[in-house]
Amino acid sequence: MNDFPFANNLINKIANAHEVKGLVSAIIFWFLWFYPSKGDGRHRSKLWAVLFTTVVSITLGRILANSLPFRPRPRANPEVVGSAISQNSFFEDWSSMPSDHAIMFFALATGFFLISRKVGLLAFAHAALIVCLPRLLLGLHYLSDILVGAAIGVMLSILLVPLVSRVLDARFNQDRYPDYLVYPFLFFVTYSFATMFNGIREFGGIAKTLIKQIL
Repeated sequence: MNDFPFANNLINKIANAHEVKGLVSAIIFWFLWFYPSKGDGRHRSKLWAVLFTTVVSITLGRILANSLPFRPRPRANPEVVGSAISQNSFFEDWSSMPSDHAIMFFALATGFFLISRKVGLLAFAHAALIVCLPRLLLGLHYLSDILVGAAIGVMLSILLVPLVSRVLDARFNQDRYPDYLVYPFLFFVTYSFATMFNGIREFGGIAKTLIKQIL
């Protein structure tokens, strides 16, 4: 990639720009939220379930990355690239396996697919080509990191979205909550996955450091 600086710069921009990653998924979410339902009328329950699954997916991704044996990023592994490429401590401290990007975006894509096949296929293409491929090309993940993450994301949505949506339909009347409470909450969650929960994860890292110092 170093032989093609323009391509390398473009891929870096894509890999780091929330506008072409999480924001796209947030737009898809709101499109489906307001799009007239032609099916069983449960699409909003399923979208609530997609939000829940997204939070579970990013949490599980962090737990697995911290619990499994540490795996350095390809670009930081001299055995892969000949000499480690300098990267910031954010990536140095985070294990490569599994890809939390793959977990979250494939969980989202699968959830969208369960609501609309056409939209879901578009989300799958976005997750593979726009989100995961640049990270593979930049040496931020091995292919196996992405495949494992994608498999986890898909399985989580297949298991949780139907289950959680049925629980919501059976036990909660969504119309009882006023819009001025519902929509700010939805905005916060969709904003969070539009930014890959970066702010929350950074505060979590600070809290983890403080706890270690105290203990």
